[in-house]
Amino acid sequence: MSVSGNGPARAAGLLDGDVIVRIDSRQVMEIGSYMEALSGLRPGSRVIVVVVREGEEVSLEVAL
Repeated sequence: MSVSGNGPARAAGLLDGDVIVRIDSRQVMEIGSYMEALSGLRPGSRVIVVVVREGEEVSLEVAL
């Protein structure tokens, strides 16, 4: 994934090349499961996003 300049994703700690694999307890395997995981959440919600970065899982708290 590519993370733009000073946007909210960058502020949350996401970096270029991170691969999102989980949003809270929901596994993300493709765009459909990513969209489904986000669909029930409200703007301003805080979630834990797990990414794979350089082969390691990293957990980040993200405000939507």
